[in-house]
Amino acid sequence: MYNATSARDNAGSAWRKSTATNLLTVAAVAACLTYFSYNIYSELGAKGINIGFGFLTQPTRWDVSVSFVSQNSGDPYWYTFVVGFINTLALAAVVVVSSTILGVIMGLVRSIGSRPLKIYASIFTSVFRNLPLPLLIFFFYAAFIRLPAPRSAHELGGVFFLSNRGLTMPTLVLPYESAVLLVLLAATLVLASFRLLFPRQRNAVRLFCCGAIALVLIANLLLGNYSVPVLEGLRFRGGTTFPAEFATLVVAITCFGGAYIGEVIRGGIEAVPPGQIEAARSLGLRSQPIFWLVVMPQALPSIVPPLGNQYLFLVRATTLGVAVGYAEFFMITSTTINQTGQSIEVLFLLMATFLVLNLTMTGAINYLNRVVSFR
Repeated sequence: MYNATSARDNAGSAWRKSTATNLLTVAAVAACLTYFSYNIYSELGAKGINIGFGFLTQPTRWDVSVSFVSQNSGDPYWYTFVVGFINTLALAAVVVVSSTILGVIMGLVRSIGSRPLKIYASIFTSVFRNLPLPLLIFFFYAAFIRLPAPRSAHELGGVFFLSNRGLTMPTLVLPYESAVLLVLLAATLVLASFRLLFPRQRNAVRLFCCGAIALVLIANLLLGNYSVPVLEGLRFRGGTTFPAEFATLVVAITCFGGAYIGEVIRGGIEAVPPGQIEAARSLGLRSQPIFWLVVMPQALPSIVPPLGNQYLFLVRATTLGVAVGYAEFFMITSTTINQTGQSIEVLFLLMATFLVLNLTMTGAINYLNRVVSFR
């Protein structure tokens, strides 16, 4: 009885000490934040700088150099921030997809490819993993700006043009209703494909839905009107031009991220016990069914967590666009600080935006990890 009472007393004492320590820590942090906030407010007030977000409604009086949506100097700061965020999302989406494709190819080649392909993949991985990303960006940017002018652009099939202005290609022109339909169908296709790849059970309904959606998408792509670029004077008319800054970042970050993702894929595949493969061969399975039915399901739980870390890095790497003048969110915030002096508010918006973006991606990655872990 004495020992039980003494144990309860010790546990209660430890809980009280822990609670008191936590409260003191919170109070100390709050006091420090209050002190620094007061000093910042006083210093800025003495310099005539008002604290607040009222500047967001003021016109920027400068144009964004690269923008996927229309923007001019008369637009307010909040809209310019949205433009920069869209540029960041566009770059992040492209590099995540392209890095994944390149990384999967490199990982598969290094794991199950022929000897010459393994050598080439190893050289690629060793080179791009051991070069700083800013150096790669400057290298590819120097290569892009030395391409010929639009009049002498390299062309492919008469519809794709590569010049020092960037990459120009045809654009699918659809009515608003068709565009909305395509977005909804694409989202449905992604969800259906996800359910198809990681199901509790496979059935013909899912296959039919995926096939029907794919047919609708293909029909829209084939039957839609295309805007083909045509050289007029010193520039192309029609189509879509991805600026040299955007193309530079896509190529540099894709090569850098693809090298790391390739190692993630290779490590996950090689983590599968060899006995599993030998057992599958003893059952009469061939190499391809063994890889997709035995190796990959066991490799995915080892691949997804580090792959998610690489995705988070790729999103943060988009801030290096400021090095070549790509107007992503970080560059917009830097210019805004120079123009308005509202450094505290702008940095808060920058941190909050990337925090929400990264937490959203982390949640999606954790969900995918749970799915593949309990498959």
